[in-house]
This record gives sequence, structure tokens and C-alpha cells, in this order.
Amino acid sequence: MNYKKHYDALIDRALNRKIDGYYEKHHIKPKCIGGSDKLSNIVKLTAREHYIAHQLLVKIYPLNTGLINAANMMCTASFKNDRSQNKLYEWLRKKLSDAQKIRQSGKSNSNYGKIWIFNKTIKINKKIEIEKLEFYVKEGWVKGRVINWQPRIVSCSCCNRLFEQKTKEIFCSIDCKKNSRGYSFQGREEELIMHYNNLGSLNKAVKAMGFPGAVGAWYKQAKKIIDEVR
Repeated sequence: MNYKKHYDALIDRALNRKIDGYYEKHHIKPKCIGGSDKLSNIVKLTAREHYIAHQLLVKIYPLNTGLINAANMMCTASFKNDRSQNKLYEWLRKKLSDAQKIRQSGKSNSNYGKIWIFNKTIKINKKIEIEKLEFYVKEGWVKGRVINWQPRIVSCSCCNRLFEQKTKEIFCSIDCKKNSRGYSFQGREEELIMHYNNLGSLNKAVKAMGFPGAVGAWYKQAKKIIDEVR
């Protein structure tokens, strides 16, 4: 299909008519490919025409990330327009994904050559250039990022000892993790059943016991216990 021919026809039709009511201004030659804000480069389109125009531009210039982003924005709902198929089509989603990968690859990535560090004493996260890491480490900074500075005290899923949970671990030590033998509900079946009856949700019951929710192996183990008492 000759997309440029359809695009030119749409623009020519719009230039030779007057719109009564709501309209949207459109750059005939988009700024990302050298267009300007001059009146000669502006045309008034209906909301639906504007939407179609941007899809055609992506077809004409399939590698232009600016046009792909613009077409994506055209899919945002608005109470003012009348786009009857205001939906991000699969091909446009893929185009947007590919464009973002290109834009965020290598030196184009906003995080290229940078790294997160934190200082536990002053409780601050900071992103720095990698070559400055050695200097900051000498000043007491540590590589990484702390999401929550407030300690979270949880109960060990093996021995029930309280400990400070820093990531998503559910055991207070490596020994407890080994001793759990992959079945940390053992000996706590009645507790699981009690939580399930009170909360009415297997997922909530498992979390109440300090596990990471009813997912994967945790779900299978918990469900087996509940099914046996039903």
C-alpha cells in the first residue's frame, strides 16, 4: 500500500475545506523530520483524521522513534475527540517497544555508565558515574539501592524467630532455609487453616504466616493442606 499517497490525499483534502467545531492542529511535515511551526506547515484535522495521519506517518517512516511516540500518544483517550477506534494496535505496540529499545540502548540509555549507591548513615540513595565509585566507597558509600529505610521485622518461616527482613527472604538464616526442606508449613498446618478461615483467602493466609504469597510451590503446599481438611 502507498501510505504516502493516502497521507498526502488526507492533507490535501483538509487544506481545501473549513472545519466547523472541534479540530486538532497537525504538522504536515513533523518537526522530528525537519518540519517547522510555520502556518504553511499546519493543517486543521478532525480528531479521527489526526489519529489516522499519525498512523500513516509511522507506516511511511517506520524507524522514526519520534513519530512512533507521537502515534502512541494519539491513542490516549480524550473526552473532546471522536476517535471511534482509539486503541493501541498490536503493530503500534511492537513499534513502540522496538523504538524504546533503540532509544535506551548503549549510550542513549539514561542510565548508561551510571550506578546506584547508598549511605546507610545518612539514609540516602544516589546515582553516580561508575568511574566515581571508588571515591564514594572510600567515603562510606555502598554499591546498591535501599528501597525502604525503615526496618521490617518478620517471623522466620522455619523457627518463628523475629528478624529484620532486608529483601524478600522468609528465613532468618541459611540453616533455617536448609532445615525447611522445601516444606515450611510442616508443623504449622493448624495455623495456616486458622488464617485461611479468618481471612477467607489462601493468598492472604500464606502471607500472614510470613511467606511470599500463594505463588508457585507455596501455593501447592498450602492448597494441599486446605484441601485435606475440606
